[in-house]
Amino acid sequence: MIDVFTFRAPPGTVALTIDVRGTPPSSIVIDAAKLVDATTDVARRGLNYYKAVPFIARQFVRARRRRDDKMLQSVGQLAFWSALHHPKAGTEMRAAVSDALRRGERAHITWNYSKRYGLVMALASAFVDLDAVSEKMPKDRIVMLARPRPARQADA
Repeated sequence: MIDVFTFRAPPGTVALTIDVRGTPPSSIVIDAAKLVDATTDVARRGLNYYKAVPFIARQFVRARRRRDDKMLQSVGQLAFWSALHHPKAGTEMRAAVSDALRRGERAHITWNYSKRYGLVMALASAFVDLDAVSEKMPKDRIVMLARPRPARQADA
């Protein structure tokens, strides 16, 4: 098992770590060129987003308990879809992932869920432990944290 705290996605891929309270997190990696097709396949199912998120969390816990890698891949595909198609923040997440890849940076989504606090997500170069953050957030609140881009020579 790969340690999610030290894992870094290879160039040209997007990683997603599912972190559900009470279950060790797992990371899933997909080739960036295949990400759109994978999430489009899920979107065609017409899932209700707000019912899908707790379902994803439950299935993840089951897959981890059973040590079922095939099920984890399926759950990972659903989690990628939910991260990139959030009803209010999906457009921004897709743009941020695209920007990171275009700049040659790592794109690693952390998908953190608890029954008490709901879903909290982050995009960074590696897994982000969001437990402390989620405890301080009001439920069902969307907060986008943007990393400032380095100043260009002309801006300095």
